[in-house]
Amino acid sequence: MRSEQRHIGMGGRGVLAAMVGLMAVALLVPPEALGTIRQEVSLIFEDPSGNKTRNDDVVEVPPDPALRTVSAAISGALFSANGSVGVLGDLGVAAEAVRDGRLSTAIRISSDEFVNPFSTPQHAVANFIVDGGFLSMVAGPGSELFFRLSLRATVHDALGALVNIETFEAVIELEETAGGLAFQTSGQSLGTTFDGVTATIPLSFQSFDLAVIPPGGSIEFVYLLFIEGVSVGTEIMAWQYSDPVHVDGTGAFPTIRLVDVAVPQPSALVLLGTAILGLVAHRRYRR
Repeated sequence: MRSEQRHIGMGGRGVLAAMVGLMAVALLVPPEALGTIRQEVSLIFEDPSGNKTRNDDVVEVPPDPALRTVSAAISGALFSANGSVGVLGDLGVAAEAVRDGRLSTAIRISSDEFVNPFSTPQHAVANFIVDGGFLSMVAGPGSELFFRLSLRATVHDALGALVNIETFEAVIELEETAGGLAFQTSGQSLGTTFDGVTATIPLSFQSFDLAVIPPGGSIEFVYLLFIEGVSVGTEIMAWQYSDPVHVDGTGAFPTIRLVDVAVPQPSALVLLGTAILGLVAHRRYRR
C-alpha cells in the first residue's frame, strides 16, 4: 500500500501463577502525571476525478478548557464514513463504499508527557484493549484495503534529552489480485483471521513494553489508527474498528504501570518464595 500512513488449568501451576500475579500487582505503581492531550478524527473520500469530501474534528487541552467527544462523518453517492473519540479515549470508526475511489479514516491521539515521579529508574509497560473489528472487500483487481494501528513512545531523561524511542505497530492488508483476494499481516499480531472475504480482528489485550524510564524522565505518546481503501470495480468495501483506550481520568493514555528496576524488596522475595514452596508442597501432596 503506497499511502502516507501506513491466553493452565487448576493445580499447582495455577496456584503459583495466581500468587506471582498478586506479587506483581503489589509492585505496580499508578501514574500521576498527564500532559497536553490532543484527539483528532479525519475522514476523506476522493473520487477518481480528484474531487474530495472531507470532515475533521479535533480537541486539544490546553488550550481548550476540557476534553470533549470529537466526531466526524461524511457521506455521498454510494459511500459513507464516521469516526469518534470520547473524553476517555474510547474510539471507533466505520466506513463503507460501493463505488470507485479512495476512502480513508484516521484517528490520532497524543499525550505530550508522562513523568516518572520516582527517584529510581522504572520499567514501564503500557496496556490497552483492542475491542475488535473487521475489514471486508469484494472488488476488482488493483483494489486495496490497508489497516495500520501504531503507538510510538519517545522517552526523555529528567533534562529532556532523548533516551529511547519504542514503537508498537500492527498492519493488515487486503489486496485484490488476478488470483483472488490476498491477505497479509505484519508487525504485532492482533490475532486477525481471514475467511476469503473478511479479515476479522478479535477482542484482545495488548501490552507495549516501554523499557526503562530514568528518574524524573518522561514519555511522549502518539497513537494512530489509519484505515484506507482504494477501490476499483468495487462491489463493496467496508470496515469497522473500536479500541477503548484511555487518555485521562482513571486511565492514563494508555494505561501505564511502573515497576522499580532496582532489586526486589525483601517482602516481594518472601512472597515469591512462599509461592514456590506452596507449589512444591502441593505437588508432593498430590503424589
